[in-house]
Amino acid sequence: MARRARYSRLEDHPRLGDVRALLDQVPRLSDDQLRRLAAQWRDGPGLTAARRRALSPDTVLVVDTLRAFEDLAAAYADDLAGAGACAALDQRVVVIALKAVRDAIAGTIARPVLRGGDYALLTAPWRSAVGTSTSTTVGGSAAVQSLLASFSALGGRCHDGGRRRTFDGLVVRAMTRDTEARDEALEAARAAAVRAGRRRSYALLRATTTAVPAVRCGACSATSGGTSTSYDDQRVASLAADAACGLLVADVVSPGVLDTLLAPLSGLVPLPRPAPDV
Repeated sequence: MARRARYSRLEDHPRLGDVRALLDQVPRLSDDQLRRLAAQWRDGPGLTAARRRALSPDTVLVVDTLRAFEDLAAAYADDLAGAGACAALDQRVVVIALKAVRDAIAGTIARPVLRGGDYALLTAPWRSAVGTSTSTTVGGSAAVQSLLASFSALGGRCHDGGRRRTFDGLVVRAMTRDTEARDEALEAARAAAVRAGRRRSYALLRATTTAVPAVRCGACSATSGGTSTSYDDQRVASLAADAACGLLVADVVSPGVLDTLLAPLSGLVPLPRPAPDV
């Protein structure tokens, strides 16, 4: 029988380390690992039933699971579309491999409440083709994780004058930066990510950093707190995404490229600069 969960937030998951390690590994899978995942995934009645239980509307953290599915699609958008010279895998292989990845995500997040054999069925291709990972940092970079945490803290600006001033300062920087230099630096960072085998992590960061500075307090969320426009949120989120992508490839781009992407944050947001651990 399924077990009742004693937690309601991903942060309280009893196997949070396993969940984070798997989600961190997802955008960094090699083409060989994807081929093995596709070769080993086979649907069947038992797997279908296990998946149904893991994704039941009543299953704890199912919303987090579905959000992880969206991130997966963002990271592999080029592969699924067969776009670009780097998308070398057959699209059919990618589609099947990502089914195995989705099953592994669902099984790992729902593991504490699943029936005994459900987790084993859902994660068997992943455990065979990928194994386990101890990495728990966004894009393999503690610097990226630290930066995004700083931006997330701006969500409390509706009742914090200091955070509000930081946010306003970032809006001004976003509106006055050299867009041509920014575009050139981003292109250099993207090219570096491709060369370093981090293009999917790069795509994931660009796709998922859009809501980082959004107002989150319950009293103000419905009206954005009356403190900023959605355009301001987008401008600041763009700064966050640019800086995060720069840090992702900090060890394989020129200092000038990194400086261009981080400069708008100077004096407003802490700037971690260790090289990514990828």
